[in-house]
Amino acid sequence: HAAPWVVPIASPPLRDGAVALEGDRVAAVGSLAALRALSDEVVEHRGVLMPGTVNAHLHLELSHVRVPGGDGLVPWVRRLLATRTPTNTDVARAAAKEMAARGTVGAVDITNDGGTAPLWADAGIEARVLTERIAPRGEPAASPPARRCATPRAAYSCGPAALRTLAARSGGRLVSIHVEEDPAEAAWLVDGAGP
Repeated sequence: HAAPWVVPIASPPLRDGAVALEGDRVAAVGSLAALRALSDEVVEHRGVLMPGTVNAHLHLELSHVRVPGGDGLVPWVRRLLATRTPTNTDVARAAAKEMAARGTVGAVDITNDGGTAPLWADAGIEARVLTERIAPRGEPAASPPARRCATPRAAYSCGPAALRTLAARSGGRLVSIHVEEDPAEAAWLVDGAGP
C-alpha cells in the first residue's frame, strides 16, 4: 500500500511511502522504492496512510447539541443544561459512523445515560464508555449501571468524598476527569475564587 505520505508515528513522516502487509499485520514501513521488491502488487492510495486515531474524550450523546461559547465555562454550562435534550440516537449513530469513516478506531466516551455503547459497536469503533457522575457537597456518587465504569465530571461538581469513592471503584484512581476547562475553574481550584 503506497501513498504520497505515510505517517508511521514511531518515526518521521515518509514522502512517497509504503506499508507492506502480511495478512492483516504490518510487515514493513518505508519508502515505496525500498518496499517495491516485497510485492508484485502495489495498491496506490491518495492522501495519507497512518494508524487509526483514538479520540480519548468525547460525549457522543451530545452530538445533536450545539451550544455557543466564548463567555466562560459557567455561562456555557448553564446554556448546555437549559438546551440539553435526550440523546438523539440517529444523530449519535451518524456521528460515530463518520468518525469511523475518518479513521477513528478507538474512543473513550463520557456519558450520562449510558446508551451509546451499541452505537460504537455498530460503527466498528472499540470504545470504553464511562458513566459521568456529579455529587457535590459530600453527597455519595451513585453507582453506574452494571459493567460500566463511573467517573467524576470535575472537581467543582464532585466533593472529596465522591472523588475518593469513585477512585476506589477503579482500583484507587480516577479514570477520567475534566480539569481546568476554563480560567474560572483554574482560579477556583487554585485559589477558591471565581464563579
